[in-house]
Amino acid sequence: MAETSNAFDWQAAINETFSELSQQIISVAPQIIGALALLTVGWLIAHGLSMSTRKIVQGLDAVFKRAARADTVNEQQIKNSYALILSKLVFWVILLFFVLGSANIFGGDVFYGWLARIVNYLRGVLTGL
Repeated sequence: MAETSNAFDWQAAINETFSELSQQIISVAPQIIGALALLTVGWLIAHGLSMSTRKIVQGLDAVFKRAARADTVNEQQIKNSYALILSKLVFWVILLFFVLGSANIFGGDVFYGWLARIVNYLRGVLTGL
């Protein structure tokens, strides 16, 4: 008889734990949905601007190539790598901005401070370049 009451206590404890967990998930769900929506919008904007940057740089490279008449293969590869590097840089900077915004939704001061220090460091690196 003692075993059945002990099993019943475990079942009640598990049910109470799942109930508390579901209540916590429900209370945080709007923040999670908002952060995911912000990240999705940020990714779309970053991807679009990255592609635009690559096309613009490649277009400018084509104009400069016609003006300079550079015929070597190495110069063409270098110009394409600049377009790729610049487009990836634009993508990650914009995405980092939206990640900071998503972290701010959760009130993550520690995470926000850490990312803010990274952004400040990258700003110094870009200024140096």
